[in-house]
This record gives sequence, structure tokens and C-alpha cells, in this order.
Amino acid sequence: HIGLVLDVGIALILPASPPGRCSSNIQDVLFNISTYTSAPCIPGTARNTTSFGPCLLCPSNMKSNGSGAMECHPCQMNNSLCLRGSVYEINKNKLSNYDQAEPYPDSPDITEFDDILLHNIFLFRTTSPSCLAISPLFWATLTIALSFIILIVMIILTYFPEYKNYRILLKTIFKRFDLLKEGELWLGGLVSIIIIVLIIFTCRFSNMFLNLYPIETTSHDARMAVSCDSSLFNAKFITSLQLLSIHKHEQEQPIFDILDQQRITLTVHFIGTAHPCTSVNMQQNMDRGQSISSTDFNCSFDNENFILSVSTLLPQHRISVEFNLKGPYFVGGFRLCLSGPSKRRDENKYIVQELDFCQMFSPLNETLTVNALVNIKMTKTINRTMGMSMNDDLMFGGLWLPKLSVTTLSDALVYIENGEYLRYLPERTRLIIDMSESDFFVQNTQEPI
Repeated sequence: HIGLVLDVGIALILPASPPGRCSSNIQDVLFNISTYTSAPCIPGTARNTTSFGPCLLCPSNMKSNGSGAMECHPCQMNNSLCLRGSVYEINKNKLSNYDQAEPYPDSPDITEFDDILLHNIFLFRTTSPSCLAISPLFWATLTIALSFIILIVMIILTYFPEYKNYRILLKTIFKRFDLLKEGELWLGGLVSIIIIVLIIFTCRFSNMFLNLYPIETTSHDARMAVSCDSSLFNAKFITSLQLLSIHKHEQEQPIFDILDQQRITLTVHFIGTAHPCTSVNMQQNMDRGQSISSTDFNCSFDNENFILSVSTLLPQHRISVEFNLKGPYFVGGFRLCLSGPSKRRDENKYIVQELDFCQMFSPLNETLTVNALVNIKMTKTINRTMGMSMNDDLMFGGLWLPKLSVTTLSDALVYIENGEYLRYLPERTRLIIDMSESDFFVQNTQEPI
């Protein structure tokens, strides 16, 4: 045991704690003599010696899922996540990152329909029997081969006078198909049949190609059925960055209004922590250092994976929210998610997509800093779909694209410079989330070829 004289008549007794325990709060006070009491190691920490120091954090890939642990145990599950100070092994599938920031397609190399038509009509695809069956050049080649056979038969028939009537009948039939000399040449009929085959497949391709617009409504099978080319679509694209403050046309203003009205739910998953829901409080930070406490949030605790989840419906898109977790427990990392329902208006002329975004943050081989700050920059993405004709309505789609940035994830440098003991002193973990909107918006325009 250690006894410290702090002042005249004031002393502090620090008893040594056995393995699995550490000195905790001051409870007994007698004649100005204070005594530290022993308490079990909190989950995520362990100690196997009798001493005066704190219970030590479990390193990465180790865990301690109970209080009073004397040893940290290796994590053994496949596809699991064990951060520093882990209480339990967490299935990585529960913490996947996902967003909706898909790249807008580039316009095809050929954007003139005449060039596309010629390219596909005279393209011989032999990748599969089905591709060969829809190839215009294949059927034209087959027709040419049959024409040569017929030509050879007609030549042979000239040497057999008894088959003269059959030869005359064939000539009459092929003259009916003659488009070159208007029924004068039977050879012109053979050539005309080849041309008719090409025209039929040209009309088929043109009609099916017309339906490959817009790209949101065309499937992979539909594109393959046209010309066995999954990259074929009847659209060209333009992407630009526009200043949000510029005046909007009357026709496009509603999509901006619907995006501004979309209700966004913020969910934070605190990973690898023993903090209970009772330790959570939330506040909205205002200007000039003012704040407003709020109880408008939902909290749940996953006892299997030791994940504390807090969600709240944001009253606006420009906001600063602060979460405070009070208690001696550590946090391995956090996962921030944003969600919002889809909205439609004016018979689907204006469609705001559902917001579904999640991103995880965790320091390497460290616990989360006790003062974490996340900046969220929300950017509007407007998709304009031009009509097939001048009389068709212009369609609009909208989506929020969040961009997250974190300044500091751990306090490792503070502990290195000022002492490792500081790691075990804080009684609170704070996470501040600042959400704002970008000054620009992305405008994607799609129009038929």
C-alpha cells in the first residue's frame, strides 16, 4: 500500500489492487484520510499483477469481454474485427461501408445514329449462337450464299432444255423481287432479296435501339438483345458543376425544394464499447458557444457485438450535433450512417432517391479520441433526363451525396508527449458532427442520341 500526505492533516491511502482489479473512486473518508477503493477491470481491459496502476487496454486483435479480467484473449473468429480495447469480436459484415456515389456514365465514342447503325449492321459477332442469330451481316452473308447457289442452279438449267419451264418460272419469281430495274432483271431480284434482308434487320435494330433510353429503365438483357453489346445505349451525357446560388428555372426548382425537404436520419454506431444507453446524452450546438440539450434520439445496445447505436431525426440539413458518452469506458471506433426516404411528385416527373450511406472510422491500433469531430459536406446531385421528342416532359432526379472528413481519430500523440497515464483519466467521450451543404451542385444531363 502507498500513503500520501497531501497537506497538514490530509492524507491519501492507495491500496494495491489484486489481478483483475484496479484502484477506483475515493469512498472512505475518516479523519481527513481518504482511501481509494478497488474495482474490477472494465470490459476491454485486463491486469494480471498486483499493483497500483490502472487496468491496461487490450491490444488490437485481442479482447476482454467481462469485468475483472486478468488476461486479454486472442480473437479467433474469421472475418471478425477486433479493435484496441475490444470487448468482443465483431462480424465485419455488420460494419460494411456503402454509398450511392456512382460515377455518371461517359458518352459513347460514337454519338451519331448513322455511324452507330453502320457499325452494328456490318459487325459480325461470333461470341455465341444467339449473337450470331441477331447479326444482320450473318443473315446477309447467308442470303448471298443462297443467291450464288441459285445462280449456279440457273446456269446448270441452261444445259438441260427439258427443265426450261422451271428456269423460266424461277426467273419470273426473282423478277418480282427486282427493285433495281423494276422487274426487268432476275439477277436484280437476288440482289434485292439481300437488300431486303439488310433493311429488315436495320429496322429491327433501329426500333430496339430507340427503346434503350433512358439508361435507368434499360436492362443488361435488353442491350444484349439489340446487338450483343452490353455497353450499347441510346444516350449521351453531360456532367457539370453549377453554383448553388444561381437562379433556377421554374421547371427545375421543385427538385431542389424536394431535396431540401427530405428528412434525414443520423445514426452513429459506437463500436467495441461497454458504454450503456444510460451514459448517452445529445445536444445541438448553436452559434457563440451556446447549445441546446435534446432527448429526441433512440438508443440501443447490441450485447452480442458490444455496439452502441444512437439515431436521431435531424431537424435541418445544416446542423451541429454533439454526442457525449459519460463513463470510464473506451470506444474502438464509430460508424456514421445517413438515411432518408425517397419522394416523388407530379406523376414521377420529380424523383428524389432514397438516401442510404454508411462509413466507418477507427484509428489504427488505438482507441477513439475522446474529442472526435466529423465534418459532413452534403452535395446535391441533379439528374436531368431529356424527353425523346420535343413534346415529352423533362424528368428530374435528385440525390444527396455526403462527403465525410475527420481531423483526428486518436490521442496517441498526446499520450506520447504528456504521458501514457492520461489515457486512463477521461470520464467522457465526445463526438461532434458538423453537417453543412456544398456551395455547388452536380448537374448530370442525359439526352437521346
